[in-house]
Formats: sequence, structure tokens, C-alpha cells
Amino acid sequence: IGGEILIPKIPSMTVVDLAKAMAPAFEHRFIGIRPGEKMHEVMVPQEDTRTTFELEDRYVILPQYDFGSDRNSTSVYMQKGTAVANDFVYSSDNNTEWLDVGGLRRLLGEGL
Repeated sequence: IGGEILIPKIPSMTVVDLAKAMAPAFEHRFIGIRPGEKMHEVMVPQEDTRTTFELEDRYVILPQYDFGSDRNSTSVYMQKGTAVANDFVYSSDNNTEWLDVGGLRRLLGEGL
């Protein structure tokens, strides 16, 4: 409503496990990281912590500027959420929840 960015709390997974889950019958070769590839994805960078709030199932990054939008949605996030620490970073490598091959197969079997 007011330019918020919503980041769901979801499990991380290695690309190797993803490949094994999707194509278990195929041979998988490791070729190494290529130029420009990232090892981990950052969903909430430290630069956004002063406007980031944690809710039970997601993080919300509020807009840094008020562009005349309805700020009621912003106050809801501030009331229901908790401000994250100044050194907080939410990325795939520091996630506390991980998914393995079996976990992904179970999710897919449940229809997500």
C-alpha cells in the first residue's frame, strides 16, 4: 500500500540439493563458481535495518521516504512488528531454517 517490501521467512537450500531433488537420475558435475555468480542471496541488507521490522512470518522494509501515501499500513507494521537490530542481515547463508532434498520433495508433494 505504501511502498513496503515484504520478505517472507522461507528456508534456504543449496543448489546441489535443488539439483538432486529436481533431477535425481542425472549425473551432476561440479564446475565451480562462474564470474558474476553469488554464493548467497541477501534479502534484507544491513543498509535497510533502520526501516526493517520483523513479523512472525516475514520481514517488512518500510520506504525511507513518505511519498504522500497512506501511512496507516506503516504504523500497523511498526505496532505489530519488532524493529531488527542495527547489525541485522537476512541472507541465505545465515538463515536458521534449511531445506534438504527430502524436505523439498515433501513440500512439492503437498502442493506447496
